[in-house]
Amino acid sequence: MKLLYKFLPFIILKQPLGLPLYFNVLAPMLGLIYILKYKKIYNTCYIPIFIIIVINVIVCIFFAQVSSIFRLVQFTLILFFSMYLTEILKKYDLFLVLKIILAFIIFTFLLEVLVDNNAGYRNFFGLRLLRYRGVLGEYNFTALLLVGIGLLFAVKKMYCYSALSFLSIVFTANRSFLISLSLFVFLFIISKINKRIGVYFGYLCIFLMFFYPFIILEIDKVLNIDNKILIDKFSSLRYQLHVAYAHMGFENYGFGVGYFNGRNLILNSEYLLHLNELEYMDWSLEQHNLFLQVFSEFGIIGYILFCGFLVYILNKAILVNYNLFIAFISLLASCLFMNALHEIIIYIYISFVLKDCG
Repeated sequence: MKLLYKFLPFIILKQPLGLPLYFNVLAPMLGLIYILKYKKIYNTCYIPIFIIIVINVIVCIFFAQVSSIFRLVQFTLILFFSMYLTEILKKYDLFLVLKIILAFIIFTFLLEVLVDNNAGYRNFFGLRLLRYRGVLGEYNFTALLLVGIGLLFAVKKMYCYSALSFLSIVFTANRSFLISLSLFVFLFIISKINKRIGVYFGYLCIFLMFFYPFIILEIDKVLNIDNKILIDKFSSLRYQLHVAYAHMGFENYGFGVGYFNGRNLILNSEYLLHLNELEYMDWSLEQHNLFLQVFSEFGIIGYILFCGFLVYILNKAILVNYNLFIAFISLLASCLFMNALHEIIIYIYISFVLKDCG
């Protein structure tokens, strides 16, 4: 059984040549196939994202971050993967594919349980919960994939598969999915009362997410040091990181510090409260927030273009299916707790929207 687990392809997909990619390597591979096959950009709505990538390459060269350029190449290929998936979905049923993916995710979890493959732990209200990394090799990213799949099944009214997707998140001991699920149910109920009000609430939620970097700085201005330390301890030191990354986004002339370069510079920030503790966190030094990730690493200019792109997709989603609109917003709510710019579930949603809207 352990030998089988060792040679299963998701291990190879997670860490080819020992490089943790944090997304399935099939996505950039399919993106490369799209480039070779079609040699075009599927929809002009992607152009703002390509603009911020080009700008960020210059920023990365300025900071001498070659690894960041490699990440930008991966990100570019994921965009082309989204275009390729849009073409594929015109011919094939997305939900059949999602059923297969869900089955594979559950199979992976069960295999991890059987071989006890390096399980993690999380303390939750005094309980010590086991955590399994799943197909993407990381607890929260696998959970985000399941959140997205579960919400898509709910949009299609395939509630049994939706429930199975959310129940599978138990293997990761992830908590942020509760935010997405609660928001989806709330917006769904509001829409049953009045769909227009539901749309307004949906846009209110997404714009609050967009303004998070500004909101966190305004909150920081009014808090005294004791309250800051209290909130920081409660948030597992995330508060000070969010404040520091928000400031980072305003610096460097609005162009950011380069993709995946924030963690290399954050310990130099003057806005940190517990520097000694943070120095031992290593992997936890990242933003753990999609919007702060883009804001700090792509700057204000890149952030405006990125948010404009999301608004365009959401506007199109309403035309396709109102429930798809609220599902995408609910998925992005989970991204308030993780760096998700490279996560393929976001681009699956984008492809699903553009398939019908062109």
